[in-house]
Amino acid sequence: MAAASAAAAAAAAAVAAAPVERIPGGGSGGTGGRSSGNEPAGVDVWALGGSLYLDNTKSGGSYDGTLSTSMVGVDKRFGALIVGLGFGYERLNLTTKYNSGNMDYDGLSIMPYLSYSLAKDLVADAAINYTWLNYSMKDTQSGVKYHDDMAAARTFTSVGLTKYLVWDKFLLSGRVGTLYLNENQSSYTLNTTEYGKSDIYLWQATLGVRGTFDLGNFRPFVGATYSQDLMKSGNENVDLWGTDFDLGFNYSVTDRMTLGLTGTYGIRENLTKAGGMMNFMYQF
Repeated sequence: MAAASAAAAAAAAAVAAAPVERIPGGGSGGTGGRSSGNEPAGVDVWALGGSLYLDNTKSGGSYDGTLSTSMVGVDKRFGALIVGLGFGYERLNLTTKYNSGNMDYDGLSIMPYLSYSLAKDLVADAAINYTWLNYSMKDTQSGVKYHDDMAAARTFTSVGLTKYLVWDKFLLSGRVGTLYLNENQSSYTLNTTEYGKSDIYLWQATLGVRGTFDLGNFRPFVGATYSQDLMKSGNENVDLWGTDFDLGFNYSVTDRMTLGLTGTYGIRENLTKAGGMMNFMYQF
């Protein structure tokens, strides 16, 4: 289930970015130096949606396809503390090149999160995500296609620390973080082969940097995030490290409404991913 493991990691990375965007001061450029909920009510509503193309070229295990994620949420500021809740949907569609098979899933998730300003330029964040998944597998053997479904439940936790620096019109930020993921999968059968229950787990450390240029309402940014697998299920020597590169902007439509677009290109051993994500925020 290497394909499922890679997809789970990609989905978790995309979803875990949502609470980081809520950091006051824009630890990842999301708020462009504004404090979340700076209107009297201190409440923000937000949404994001995007898609990634995944391409694995490993001999004997190659696949490609798309992973789509979307999420809506709301958070409230209490002084230096921001507390929020998000709800998400995932859709995966992969084609396994070695057996002309397919692996799809649909998933629904819930994610409480928070961030806390330890100092003016130092912010901690944390999130817990729980996702219910329904997989559909197809395998072609001797021209005959076999099919079965599988239920799964995925949990991941993410914590991080962001340091940012404002210099003239530049907002520079760096974030160190860690993510632990565990996915429990039920048994299924393809042709006459029975596959028992299994667990996917991943413990990953990340280091990200981003630079944002403040042009008033328009704020372009560029960034990179390095990830290092510290512990994982399956082959421990595969995909131990990788880097994602981001390029995008945030635009303040009004004093309360912000729209953004981010393009991403990621590389790991035998695996590349490319795509984009749009985000929306409204402050009350």
